[in-house]
This record gives sequence, structure tokens and C-alpha cells, in this order.
Amino acid sequence: MFDKLVSFLTESPLLLIGVAFLLALLGYALVKRLLKMALFVAVFIAIYLGLLYVLGYPMPEWPF
Repeated sequence: MFDKLVSFLTESPLLLIGVAFLLALLGYALVKRLLKMALFVAVFIAIYLGLLYVLGYPMPEWPF
């Protein structure tokens, strides 16, 4: 089944370009979403540590 799909895509270059474009678009959207989540977590941790510092609580010990 997969072999037939690959041979069909390699035989029609226009369809191959379309599939490659869709895969690139999907990859871009995934990376963009992951970077947004990573930025959100980094900002949240920075606010948390800043709040600990301002209120005078001890900083957590890092395991690494």
C-alpha cells in the first residue's frame, strides 16, 4: 500500500510538490506551536522566580 503511494507521488511531480508544501506547512505550524508553549513556560518560570525573590522566599534547588 505504502509502496503504491510512493510510486504514485514520484510519478506526478505536481502532486509531489503539493504534498511537500502541505508537509512543510504542517511542520511549520507544529514548530510554531511548540515555540509558543516553550516561551509561555519560560515566562511563567521567570515570573515565579521573580516573585520568590521579591517576597524573600528561598530559591528552589536545581537538580542539575
